Amino acid sequence: MKTNSILLTIIILSSASVQAYNGWKWLNPLPYYNGLTGICFTGTGKAIAVGDEGNIWQVNTKNFQMIKIASNTTEILFSVFFPDSETGWVVGKSGTLLKTVNSGESWKKNVINANEMYLSVYFCGKKNGWIVGSSSQDGFGTGIIRKTADSGATWDETPGFGVFLAAVYFIDSLTGWVAGGGGKISWTKNGGSSWTTVQTGTTQSLRAISFISADTGWAVGELGTIMKSIDGGNTWAIQSQGALNNNINDFEALYFYNSQVGYALGSNILKTTDGGATWDPINKPTRMGISSVSPDSNGDLWAVGGASTVLRIGNQGTSVTLFNMMIVQGNTVDMDLSSVYFTSKDTGWLGGVGAILHTVDNGVSWAFISLPQYWIVNFQFISRDVGWALDANGTVLKTVDGGAQWDTTTASSNNLSGMCFSDSSNGWVVGNNMTIARTTDGGATWISEYQKNGYLRSVYSLNNDTAWAVGYATYFVGLGTLTRNKGAAIHTTDAGQHWQLDTALPGTDERCVKFVNRDTGWIFGDRIFKTTNRGLTWLEQSIPQSENVSYLSSASFLDANKGWAVGSTKDGFPVIISTANGGATWSVENEPSFSSTGFFDLNSICFTDSEHGWTVGNSGSILQTVPGSSPIKRVQRISNKKSANLDFIINGKRMTFSIGPIPAELLSIEVFTLHGQKVTALYSQRRNSPIVIDNARMKRGTFIIRLEYPGASISKRVLIVDKNSSSTIY
Repeated sequence: MKTNSILLTIIILSSASVQAYNGWKWLNPLPYYNGLTGICFTGTGKAIAVGDEGNIWQVNTKNFQMIKIASNTTEILFSVFFPDSETGWVVGKSGTLLKTVNSGESWKKNVINANEMYLSVYFCGKKNGWIVGSSSQDGFGTGIIRKTADSGATWDETPGFGVFLAAVYFIDSLTGWVAGGGGKISWTKNGGSSWTTVQTGTTQSLRAISFISADTGWAVGELGTIMKSIDGGNTWAIQSQGALNNNINDFEALYFYNSQVGYALGSNILKTTDGGATWDPINKPTRMGISSVSPDSNGDLWAVGGASTVLRIGNQGTSVTLFNMMIVQGNTVDMDLSSVYFTSKDTGWLGGVGAILHTVDNGVSWAFISLPQYWIVNFQFISRDVGWALDANGTVLKTVDGGAQWDTTTASSNNLSGMCFSDSSNGWVVGNNMTIARTTDGGATWISEYQKNGYLRSVYSLNNDTAWAVGYATYFVGLGTLTRNKGAAIHTTDAGQHWQLDTALPGTDERCVKFVNRDTGWIFGDRIFKTTNRGLTWLEQSIPQSENVSYLSSASFLDANKGWAVGSTKDGFPVIISTANGGATWSVENEPSFSSTGFFDLNSICFTDSEHGWTVGNSGSILQTVPGSSPIKRVQRISNKKSANLDFIINGKRMTFSIGPIPAELLSIEVFTLHGQKVTALYSQRRNSPIVIDNARMKRGTFIIRLEYPGASISKRVLIVDKNSSSTIY
């Protein structure tokens, strides 16, 4: 018998650092931003949802909890199906196929063909199953069908489909249908040994198909397409097609209770009670699209979609409950958020598409100001009561009573993105066509000072005379109309009478400029530049290459040393970086969920002190720092072979490490995630006995172990990585 040696090592992560907070936590959406693409109930009162970056969630619908399950993949997962309460299947990109035999508690990965993309899976019983998708990763290859008759041991391919296939449905082991690109639908009466393709009367891509009998079924897809067949799929009649109230109306999911009552779900939710002769919209309390739907044992429908959307549709459609997203005064916070500004640790403002949110209690509660005609991209307050908000379409909003009322003035006919006031009277705004406009009366009137080809994204005024703006300048190439962009910085030292344009920076698009005094400032974009001599020279600073940063769009500084910036990686993931030495070095704020979120941008960041920070982004994304111990600075390695004070058994693995002097009157031991969520708690542990922590959620990740004793506590970080047979724990 082969024996794998197991080396157990623990790194105790401690020491004080300049940032007095313990990572970031998500306020919205929850548990974090993650596109969900499929859901299916297991028959055990729980559902399994799948989505971006290999995410699999166990959804407890009774008290609504979502627990992340290890999937062993980072590929996008598109579809999940359970033929019984224990056996389940998930398919996704790069030929990914996952199987569970324990109701989704664990999954085994298989790759059928890494060049293929699987969009839907369906089983009749444990043995017979079908997968459909595309022969290429971009989804535009030829359609493929794979079939198993041996519980997934082998998968045979059925070729000959000219367009991608997005949906599969079988009513028994012989009779089934597939649908996909170009409005194509095919049916089989022999379990998929052969298929008959029919014309449906539409060329719109179809995304879902379902039958309630061998004769009667529906299919839905793009541009509001809803079709019905009453002859087993031989012919199809279009029941609905086109926009709904002049809005996008794509359908991704479909469910019928019987021959009369059914739902089509996507960018909207429609219900029919007459077999599809008429369709009526029902309330969908989020702008996020719906990707998949599944009924629970009570007959309620559960739907999932973008930005962690989870909906329950109950009482025959009269009750729609949204989970995972903030709802403030009846308004769902799912709009893109472009700006965050806090005047103190408790009082702050968030701005985005059609709304302003305001808190006076550090985000415990919020007020919602509906501004449907505005897109708030910037804030600035010079006191608790006096502040401005910038609308992307050229309007400046001003309040003098802490936001109870906002007055508006048009600053420019161009789109605007940056604003800065040096006092209650003097300020600048910048935007498209390198527009610069200035006010000297607190925003009552604005005078245009500068325009050229390009775009200015950010402005910072040091005083009434001196200001910097950054963005890009557009140049025409040769005699034609081809253009190229070059990063640009522009500044004035005479209150805007003259502006000097500097295009010597090697960046291509500068997005943010910040100064902490008249000498020291930074420019952020696809690179970072710093000046210590009032902009006479700009020196490039190193961006952490391990994060593959694409651009940085916003920054916040407390002083000449401490600062943060947010943006996006080249892979489309959000990123937060920080410095404690004026940018000599920048470190990544390693928020664990960022590698699992799916694509979204962080647009703005604000710190009021070294402990309290906020950042916001697309689809209502809001993150807040977690007050607590400082981030990692020093690492101490302690082998389990050395003597120590505490003996731990974590998930069956024994490890010993020194955590400092422990009083005999130890009261409890608690384990937390970096988000502050308690994993487990153990009380009245005896010092001469091993401390046993056995929790599946501690298989991998960084955790806080806190020991409580009378009058004080000790907290230490433990980073645990479990790598199969080598099982090295750091």
